[in-house]
Amino acid sequence: MKKLLQMSIIFIVIIFTIIIVGYTQQLPTGEIIANETFEPVKCTSDWNCTFWSDCIRTDAETGIQNRTCIDNNNCNAEKPQ
Repeated sequence: MKKLLQMSIIFIVIIFTIIIVGYTQQLPTGEIIANETFEPVKCTSDWNCTFWSDCIRTDAETGIQNRTCIDNNNCNAEKPQ
């Protein structure tokens, strides 16, 4: 059992070494990898709104209606009217 464990560890070390050596040989000498530029990810709102509530009269002339809107993408954008 102990010999099997030792052989397994040796096998893993050999495979890991082959992977590392192969990876480093693929990189040209002096290449700067960290000099890449990336565009920021644009967040697009995906609003999901309930229907408007019934009109709640606050006085004779005006009323209030409500609805709840949730941005499924959490973009922190202004809520729709």
